[in-house]
Amino acid sequence: MNERKKQFDKFIEFSKKTFNKNVKIYIIEQDDDNKKFNRGKLLNIGIKLSKNIEYYIFHDIDLLPDDELLNYYYTFPSNPIHIARLWKDKYTYYTFFGGITSVSKQMTLDANGFPNNFWGWGGEDDAFYNRISKFANNILAPNSGKITEMKHTDQG
Repeated sequence: MNERKKQFDKFIEFSKKTFNKNVKIYIIEQDDDNKKFNRGKLLNIGIKLSKNIEYYIFHDIDLLPDDELLNYYYTFPSNPIHIARLWKDKYTYYTFFGGITSVSKQMTLDANGFPNNFWGWGGEDDAFYNRISKFANNILAPNSGKITEMKHTDQG
């Protein structure tokens, strides 16, 4: 079983234990087309597929929050919330806005979603931060809690 399948299974197990039936989870996966990973495009597909959704939590499947962070999953974000701001294993710069973010549907649409032109790892989060910061007075982040990354080799 490959690494991503194991992560998928753990994420689904976590989701079933954590979220009630009112939570809709869309898992968008890139076809094995021998192209580099395009996270922005995948997230935009999820936005397009979702109906009657008031806010989004964009969530990398290899990251799991501890119990202390779960309240942020049920908080309607009048300002964006960077739930994964506490994840310091790879990204420590202030404008990092990836991993797990909660953003209202309206603000996501106002920002025109994610860019589609970033292939491979990174860049789309920074561009989305630049887009969203034009509409957000403040980007919120938790002060405590922990994000656990399920380790893997880069495949994109």
